[in-house]
Amino acid sequence: MDLLSFKDILFQFLVLFSFGCFFSLIFLPAQTIGFRFFSSQSLFSMIALGGALILHFYHFFSEDSSLPLFSYVYVVILVGLVIYYFFISSHKFFLAWYSLILSGLLMVVGLYLHGEFLSTSQEAVGRILYFSQAFASVALVGSVFTSMMLCHWFFVFHKLPIKYLKYMGHVFTFSVIFKIFVTGIVFWTWRLGYVSEFGEVFPLEHNLILLYVRFGIGLFIPLVLSFGSEMTIKIPSNHSAIGILYLAVILVFTGEVLGQYLTLIHQIPL
Repeated sequence: MDLLSFKDILFQFLVLFSFGCFFSLIFLPAQTIGFRFFSSQSLFSMIALGGALILHFYHFFSEDSSLPLFSYVYVVILVGLVIYYFFISSHKFFLAWYSLILSGLLMVVGLYLHGEFLSTSQEAVGRILYFSQAFASVALVGSVFTSMMLCHWFFVFHKLPIKYLKYMGHVFTFSVIFKIFVTGIVFWTWRLGYVSEFGEVFPLEHNLILLYVRFGIGLFIPLVLSFGSEMTIKIPSNHSAIGILYLAVILVFTGEVLGQYLTLIHQIPL
């Protein structure tokens, strides 16, 4: 893997992490949990997206090439996150909610344009698969990280309703299942040859070890951990839950980084 490939992979992952951080906030009430949790999550999102855009701009400017359309959408999203941070820090929860929804809608547009840029296929199904995988990764990365951070938050504020932690646990579990489902569709599409470029550039038989690591560590073990975290939260045993979530975060992040590597190298959304 050369330096350029590493920058591309880092850019891809930072975008997914940034979008996941603020996308997960849609499922939680800021008035109840507290503005500090939401402002810290939005800071994570802003820093990650800002770093991703710096890498992105440097890459295109150093090659003296024009920026793709999704780059401008991501800049607008970053501005929206700054506005959201201002609203949430000022306790303007109503305005913060609408800015969060608007940023979420722009995220969907940006991810689709990004998938269209990455896809070498002229077929619509190829672009849709790229978008679907990116959206599933956003949901997975965001839900596992937010679940872990929220579990930390409950150690600080013991009087918060446990139902929100249970709720995020459910979101994490469904996100893993959704990601596995979308990945299954990608492989089904590849096998049937609906996107001809997949079969040409991705010799599955030569990448079995990387695939086993990506899906075993990045999806199937986190699926087991997601059920385990839900069970410990119901007891409730938050100390055990946070240990499980720490491990889940490490495995999910590892799987997604490897997934971005396979996606960029072999032009198939994984």
